[in-house]
Amino acid sequence: MSVDFQIEGIPFVNSESFWNELSQARPGFAISILRHTVSNFLDAKDHIVAHTSGSTGPPKEIHISKEHVINSCNATCDFFKLEPRMTIWLCLPLDFIAGKMVVYRAMTRGLNLLIDRPEVSELAKSKRSNIDFAAMVPTQVHELLMSNSSIFKPVSQLIIGGAPVSTRIEKLLLNLSVQAYETYGMTETVSHVALRKMGQGTFTALPNVKFVDRNGQLEIIAPHISDSPILTNDVAEIVDEYHFKWLGRLDNVLNSGGVKIHPEKIEKLISESINREVIAFGQKNEKYGEVLCVLIESKDEVAIHLPTQLSQYERPKEIFYLSEFVRTPRGKLLRDATLKLTFANRG
Repeated sequence: MSVDFQIEGIPFVNSESFWNELSQARPGFAISILRHTVSNFLDAKDHIVAHTSGSTGPPKEIHISKEHVINSCNATCDFFKLEPRMTIWLCLPLDFIAGKMVVYRAMTRGLNLLIDRPEVSELAKSKRSNIDFAAMVPTQVHELLMSNSSIFKPVSQLIIGGAPVSTRIEKLLLNLSVQAYETYGMTETVSHVALRKMGQGTFTALPNVKFVDRNGQLEIIAPHISDSPILTNDVAEIVDEYHFKWLGRLDNVLNSGGVKIHPEKIEKLISESINREVIAFGQKNEKYGEVLCVLIESKDEVAIHLPTQLSQYERPKEIFYLSEFVRTPRGKLLRDATLKLTFANRG
């Protein structure tokens, strides 16, 4: 591991004077949290501490081998051709693995780490130039596209993770010069293990990663970041061992009259047609077992023209509305909590 890196153009030295100088250079940034993140990587322990996102349950503390962290950093830097002294923009919170990995990529590859608070109101004021690589979550990207899309002009390469990228975001990004990618991964995979370039339908594995279908579930084989294969709860169409199309989560699959329905497919198609967030879900039905329904994020009813690609089983039998969906602090949609809130409100 190299620690020959910079933060805001200041050569890193793990000293009180360095952190004081950085505090003066970037007032308002949580330097103490950044310092803890860096120190965690430099200490004598063989692991870093990270927390799961909390989207499928309470956040859990996990320990990740530093060797695996370095291997993941190198895989990403190799993919994006990041070389020493290039710039990498930290605009994610450091509570979770995505933000930590931005820092660790800078430390591993000798990059210049640019730091900004993750709030969109702050990022929209940014006067940055010549950013070689940045990472954001979809809510940040969406809000910046709506408020100040010029913020992406100096960014050469952008990865977006933490939640699926909506069709609306994808279309807007394709009109910009930035090379943007949706990521696939989780805390347990030390950030992402596959990338999907905007405009393309398939995810491509990072170096040293393969994918297989294990009885209907996507399994990740990545010995450089995990000592054993990782069986996910995702359903995917395997193109080959290095490429796949993500279909959705296994626990979201509906069975309507013996026909399996992937809600994420319906959500994407309907969301694209009405330009609003959508949750597709099943309701019990005496004849079919389950029928598909949708929940739309809107204060009022909206006109819906159902896409022709939907089969009769994929066409919603009932439509509900909720003014605001429930999300994690990072903007990741909490499906179960949103549905629970919807029907609790209905008594």
